Amino acid sequence: MTGELFVRRGGSQGPTLLLVHGLAANAEVWDGVIALARRCWPGRWIAPDLRGHGRSGASGSLPQASAGLRLGSSGPAAYSYSGYAADLADLIEADSPVTVLGHSMGGVVGLTLASGLFGVTVERVIGVGIKVDWTEQEASRMALLATRPPALFDRRDEAIARGLRLAGLQGLVAETSAAATAGVIEDLVVADELVGDRAVGNRRGYRVAFDPAVNGIGPPPMQRLLAAAESGVTLACGEFDPMVTVDQLRALHPDCVELAGLGHNAHVAPSCCGKRCSPDPQTDVDGCPATHRRWRAASLRRVARRVARVRRAVQVRRAVRVRRAVVGGWCGCVRWGWSRSFGHRLEAGVPSGVLFESVVVSA
Repeated sequence: MTGELFVRRGGSQGPTLLLVHGLAANAEVWDGVIALARRCWPGRWIAPDLRGHGRSGASGSLPQASAGLRLGSSGPAAYSYSGYAADLADLIEADSPVTVLGHSMGGVVGLTLASGLFGVTVERVIGVGIKVDWTEQEASRMALLATRPPALFDRRDEAIARGLRLAGLQGLVAETSAAATAGVIEDLVVADELVGDRAVGNRRGYRVAFDPAVNGIGPPPMQRLLAAAESGVTLACGEFDPMVTVDQLRALHPDCVELAGLGHNAHVAPSCCGKRCSPDPQTDVDGCPATHRRWRAASLRRVARRVARVRRAVQVRRAVRVRRAVVGGWCGCVRWGWSRSFGHRLEAGVPSGVLFESVVVSA
């Protein structure tokens, strides 16, 4: 692969925590985990934009923001799990033990890196949200997407919205966040042919930085990768992950973790209202994912139980206990609703805390 990789780094001497994002995302999605790693991780951490994503160059092309992208010029074979693993191996210092925390496709890349074929000592791979069950239709659709040209948008916000949808981050991060803006570039698209109403000759506009050819990477050979891994492996998924279930993971590997209340992007702090999210395309009128309704309903049931306790106290004419039940009960309900809805202790702050403490630290 050619082109430069964009890499975020931090920490000092010690073991390396390698953070590998998923399909169509970029290194900025690890902000919550990086904040925790700065406090808790004993060594250095590395978070790159994989090739064909974010601010890293596309495979077999010049840097994306300078020379333009010829539509249809990249094929499905331009990217591979082993190619990504080789890129990551070049970022790791010699003799530094590595823990890989990879999301979705990034978890597969981490397992590939742990095969011992890349000169890197991987102690543990933690794969979160890896899709392990693929139908022929799903694989064929991904191969078809790999041949499609990138869409060019006249406005930057349109390209940002498209990038968030591709990465499954719509409703989870703000459109002004670094994770959103890093996924869009201004570029010259050279059209070899008309594709609908999008390619009308050479023109400049905004497009998603994600190279569609990455879609052709194909379903991961999980059984082979798990058998070849020379490191410890932990597989995890969110309770509401629509792409994989913990039962599917346990059919492949015994060390599995289900992250309660989280969705596919378990490492990302939602920005729409701060509540636990799953990437459900159906939304409420306030723009929150439909999964939030479950937590709101649970909070209302808690309120009803508190109110019932107050009414029982009234019936026995215990005025003092009534006042205590009203004040203490209502405050307790607010505390309960806050902690349940926001997914973790305020000290952890975001679902990243659940992920880091439940999987990384314990591993």
